[in-house]
Amino acid sequence: MKDGEVKELDYGLVLWSTGIAMNPLTKTISEKLEVQKNTRALITDNRLRLKGVPDSSVYAIGDCSTIENPNLVKQLMQFFVDGDTDKNGHLSYSEFQTLAKKISRRYPITKSHLKKADILFARYDQDKSGTLELEELRIMFEDIDKKLTSLPATAQVAHQQGKYLGKKLNQIAVAHRTKKYPPSSDYSVDIDKPEPDVDDLLPPFSYAHFGSLAYVGNAAVADFGTGWTWMGGLPAVYLWRSVYFSEQISFRTRALLAIDWSKRFLFGRDISKF
Repeated sequence: MKDGEVKELDYGLVLWSTGIAMNPLTKTISEKLEVQKNTRALITDNRLRLKGVPDSSVYAIGDCSTIENPNLVKQLMQFFVDGDTDKNGHLSYSEFQTLAKKISRRYPITKSHLKKADILFARYDQDKSGTLELEELRIMFEDIDKKLTSLPATAQVAHQQGKYLGKKLNQIAVAHRTKKYPPSSDYSVDIDKPEPDVDDLLPPFSYAHFGSLAYVGNAAVADFGTGWTWMGGLPAVYLWRSVYFSEQISFRTRALLAIDWSKRFLFGRDISKF
């Protein structure tokens, strides 16, 4: 079909599935920053700071952004040197366990892939030597890198990011407000001495998935994030409604939601066409 060409098609059922385009402001920011290569969202580091901006106090949260996945293979040598505490050229199980915890704290998105250190160690210790060689660790990191995925663009993620960023901004404000300066009579500023990075007061953002609920007609389905799902009629619907209602941020939104549900209960769903 050529651009601008209009064509009519007979149909019985139409299912429209498409992506979400960038907001004009988001797109403008992305085009002005060379390091922003993602065509659907702004890339941030694991502390929600916008990549490519010298001033680290610029943040992006919600579905306009995506947290950059760490490339573990690129940092392989540094991780191996840090983990090999006795400098014997391979990692024992205890050394690997300590290294896995450090990587999980630095990159929380890897936590689910590194939490079972004993199983990982046994799987990638291919020569069954009881240690991990550099090549075995490289294969492990390559497999983990392939499994890492971006966080979903859902309200649950945005809600946790908002709480994290609010806490971070409060701590930064307190750190600046309580900074101890010399008395005003002999006040001086050393411009060559960099200030401490108060933006690193909080650890990296870590997303905790509490499951998903979907409302489908007069039924609902729940995925509790542990492999256990549940689908039901009215009990599941009211479970969905109670969670949805509790997550509203103000009395106003709760009242409007209650009114909408009451109207639907009394008069049914509005399917009128305009």
